[in-house]
Amino acid sequence: MAHLADVGRKLATINRHLAAIEKNHQLLGMPSAINEPALDVLRKGVAREIGKKQKQAPAFSVPHLKRTIDRLDLSRPDGLRARALLLLGFAGAFRRSELVGLNLEHIEMVHDAADEVLVVTLPKSKANQAGDIEQKVIFYAENLAYCPIEAYKAWVALLAGRKQGPLFVSLKRGRPGEPGKPTDKRLADRRVNLLVKEHLGAKYSAHSLRVAFITTAKLAGQSNDFIKNQTKQKTDAMISRYTRLDNIIKYNAGRSLGL
Repeated sequence: MAHLADVGRKLATINRHLAAIEKNHQLLGMPSAINEPALDVLRKGVAREIGKKQKQAPAFSVPHLKRTIDRLDLSRPDGLRARALLLLGFAGAFRRSELVGLNLEHIEMVHDAADEVLVVTLPKSKANQAGDIEQKVIFYAENLAYCPIEAYKAWVALLAGRKQGPLFVSLKRGRPGEPGKPTDKRLADRRVNLLVKEHLGAKYSAHSLRVAFITTAKLAGQSNDFIKNQTKQKTDAMISRYTRLDNIIKYNAGRSLGL
């Protein structure tokens, strides 16, 4: 713990290391020192030194997302991929690991009496290590220019008729000035982060897609239960943590007192 603190690791990183050590001891049937009082004292000291506040990815606004989409060159594969990735990532509140882990066979159009939606099945995710089946639903947008389903369809149309394998793939470099063609190689999660920064701005990260969904939904008056149906978070506390309402003038209940 002292070493990791000295080299500048975040408190969350240190806690993950401790959790891994404790789990390994459990699997081997050995006692663990992780919860010993002496280590707890050290943990609290490290927490005070580092500070408990973690740097969080900022949320972007829907108008900012729309302006970003407007700037994309949709005559090129990289433009179509970026549009699909940004709109699906936002509308589905996806983690970047979930986005790059999506396979074409995980996604299907579902029709019922009232709606046509895109259903995305997540066999495993960060919060679902047991591998229980979880699903997210993507809806049509009123404006098709910013519709995640239309963006998905346009991108899939470039994938040479594939029905299985990764949804988001890398692009093969062509000659200078020529657009790259989709490969069958899964996009790296680091690349998702770089694409978000490239298109939305350097201060944003792939996690901003998820944070922006939660913040936008809360501002629209959606309940925590409705939000958790899409994010798959287990507690309301996580909703509060991810909601970015730190502008005390713009986001303040004092505006609604009826005076």
